[in-house]
Amino acid sequence: LGVAGGPGDVVAVNAGIRGSGSAQTQKGMKVFETRNGQMKFSSVKHVALGFMAGGTRLLAWSEAQGGSIELFDAVSGASLGSTKSARPWLSMDGRWMAVPTNSGLQISAIDPVK
Repeated sequence: LGVAGGPGDVVAVNAGIRGSGSAQTQKGMKVFETRNGQMKFSSVKHVALGFMAGGTRLLAWSEAQGGSIELFDAVSGASLGSTKSARPWLSMDGRWMAVPTNSGLQISAIDPVK
């Protein structure tokens, strides 16, 4: 996925398992420092969705307990909060998020975090 800006540039990688046919199951994410390839943090219960606008926060999703999104500090890996949610879609620039609801899609604009 994208790269966070600043001296602690990181990249998030999702692990995937391809079963029979063409379906792929995503399970787990790893976040690496781009400067030296060192793993910064990982999670076996989340998949990375993308970096939020501003590049310092990483949005991830977990299917555990009915589904939840969680926001991580992209460099330290500290959890900044979570909420129950269906699996959302994040725009490539991290400025829009769409979440499926019973009545359609909820689309939210996201302001950069400084």
